[in-house]
Amino acid sequence: MILSEVGTRYSTALFNLAEKENKLDKINTEVKLLAGFLKKSAPLHNFLTAPQIRDEEKEKVLKNIWSGKIEGFLLNFLLFLLKKHRIQFFQQIALDYEKLYKEKLGILEATLISVKTVEEPQQEKLIQKLQKETGKKIQLINKIDPALIGGTILLLANQVVDYSIRYRLNNLKERLLALKVH
Repeated sequence: MILSEVGTRYSTALFNLAEKENKLDKINTEVKLLAGFLKKSAPLHNFLTAPQIRDEEKEKVLKNIWSGKIEGFLLNFLLFLLKKHRIQFFQQIALDYEKLYKEKLGILEATLISVKTVEEPQQEKLIQKLQKETGKKIQLINKIDPALIGGTILLLANQVVDYSIRYRLNNLKERLLALKVH
């Protein structure tokens, strides 16, 4: 099973359980916390994914760290992942859970790539325009890429709107190379 399939399957199960328990917000927060913790703590991640360490030992460590600090069914979910040897996929599961969570709340993530940070008033105008066009709440992320030279690239769902100078220069280059000169 590939990473995205595992992430989708397990995140959907966790999402459905959180929705049933009426704890979508809390689980979203806790999943982010756990994913961040596991990402920053390489020794713990290595311990949990090491095949030479018995599952019982790993289970004890997880219970010692998280028991009483996170929702009980989330801890049980982690233990289930451990038992099924899927704990190494938790980062992807967390990402997929957040997508489901945002989708449920009607939030659409948009990424604006630019050479420098776009001013707040300009971001707000873009957010308003995108919300009007999509009918969804927009969460805008501004990423910096000096290689653009100038302009911006907007990534929204599965659409890419490229207004970068780099793109325009490449376009011009292709058109000029395609011209036949006698």
